[in-house]
Amino acid sequence: MRDGIQGLGWFVRRSSDPVALAAFYTAAIGLPELRRIETADAKTVMLRAGTFSVFELSLGGEPPSPDPAETECTPLFRSRNLADAVAKAQGAGAKIIGEETEGSLRTVTMADPLGHVYGLREADPASTQPHDVFAEHQWRNPHPTAQAMPAMSAAVQGLTCVRVRVSDPMTLARFYGDCVGLDPIGAPSSERASFYLGGSCILELRAGGTRRDPPNDRANVTDTWVLRVHDLVGMKAHFAVREVRTVNSLEVPGGWIEYYCDPEGHLFGIQERQRPQTGGSPALLPEDTAAFALWDAR
Repeated sequence: MRDGIQGLGWFVRRSSDPVALAAFYTAAIGLPELRRIETADAKTVMLRAGTFSVFELSLGGEPPSPDPAETECTPLFRSRNLADAVAKAQGAGAKIIGEETEGSLRTVTMADPLGHVYGLREADPASTQPHDVFAEHQWRNPHPTAQAMPAMSAAVQGLTCVRVRVSDPMTLARFYGDCVGLDPIGAPSSERASFYLGGSCILELRAGGTRRDPPNDRANVTDTWVLRVHDLVGMKAHFAVREVRTVNSLEVPGGWIEYYCDPEGHLFGIQERQRPQTGGSPALLPEDTAAFALWDAR
């Protein structure tokens, strides 16, 4: 893993009604609300989605496709009790649109009431993969700062995978490994390439997608993911040398975000959060408190 990358910080889903979707994901998956912004121009709801990961629901994007093969970027949540999690989601209005099994572990793909695709993936307590080991440790021994955050459902632990449909997993594997600096999980193939995103999550590049025209603005992209990093300046310089296409450069309250496109036009981002200065600084957000504590203890 490239120095300075901590893990998946945010999965951003844009829709026509983020407030309604936030209520759905809280009811269906058990993601508790951290905070929201509702003004005449903006609606954003932040839900807790792991030890330091956030599921962000905002206005914008394109209408979703109900076909998971056409969905560019899909969040998968780690389930500690898949049967209960699926039943709870169906009770809240989700529809099952697919299911797959690898070994003895199942992944159920579902659509929310607005047609956005997400998935529930069974946890594997015996796995030795780094994201599973981290998740199992946090499940049994949650970090005190994470315990201070709103409690999540007993059936769903948090985000475990960002699945991106691409046209050429092997070519993109070189980009995400060599350029972004993610550690591979297994050998890439023409069907799939997987990378450790830090913490309890992986990036999964799956065949079946297409090359896309690079977006002009991140607000036009329905779903994307953002890494939490601690060396944004260094990563920006590295990406500039490698001529990675920049989509947005933003300063937000408490941090800075850069959005980029990979060689196939798929959007991703990096964000660095500001550490509080001694004396009178605003309090850290709960997910930032957890992330800094884990980063300092590594």
